[in-house]
Amino acid sequence: MRTNLPDYIKEAARTPYIAYNGIELISYSDGFCNGRIKIESHHKNLHGSVHGGCVYSLADTIASYAAMTEGTVVTTLNSAFNYLHPAVDTEYLYCEGKIIKSGKTVTVVRVELFDDNKKLLADGSFSCYNLRQR
Repeated sequence: MRTNLPDYIKEAARTPYIAYNGIELISYSDGFCNGRIKIESHHKNLHGSVHGGCVYSLADTIASYAAMTEGTVVTTLNSAFNYLHPAVDTEYLYCEGKIIKSGKTVTVVRVELFDDNKKLLADGSFSCYNLRQR
């Protein structure tokens, strides 16, 4: 990890979309980021589980910040994402992202999402395009 990276925890907290959705970065290190979202009623669908778009937003955010530990600014190119279990009866959703390939133009990040009991709810991989160095 580059030592001159911005404080991504503060940066994420003042990013409008991330703040609006209640996504929090917990920590980041070389090739890794984790975060969470406190589940509120507006995050749920008509069936009482967390909306898939909310789950995906958390995963995309964490994947991007994991990729940015390489000292780049990124945007998501594509992803392969698996919803394994509905997110119900949990106060938080947690996500961990880890770089599995870092290239000159593309960084690939694997993510896993868990509930309060550490049950794996979703996983996937994100390809992030490296726009520029920070």
